[in-house]
Amino acid sequence: METPKVLKFKNGDLVIATIRDSDTNELFWMDNPIAVIPYPVIQEDVVGETFLLKPWIGITTEKTFLIPKSEIITVCVLRENLLAQYERYISGEVKLPEETQETNVDMEMLHSRLLRSRNLLN
Repeated sequence: METPKVLKFKNGDLVIATIRDSDTNELFWMDNPIAVIPYPVIQEDVVGETFLLKPWIGITTEKTFLIPKSEIITVCVLRENLLAQYERYISGEVKLPEETQETNVDMEMLHSRLLRSRNLLN
């Protein structure tokens, strides 16, 4: 398997996928694309960011897409720790931590802080 790359599209999409040449210089194939969605995290007055992974086009079963090269701003190497996460994601091997009451409370607290910071919750 080719090494997955990070692709930044002109429209702002950030995608992890393997890429390969097509029959024309203007297009390339993108295999197993996974969208990377930045997600703000606030914990004890510290603002950070994490990333969520989801199918790039979730309403199809297609795994391969023909893309115009002109739509890509840059292509770069994926960090090693995220490479393993990407491979688990596309293989269907999903390991979610067991939910505990403490985890639920932490997530609710983070969610409410995020909503308050955006003036969406009083």
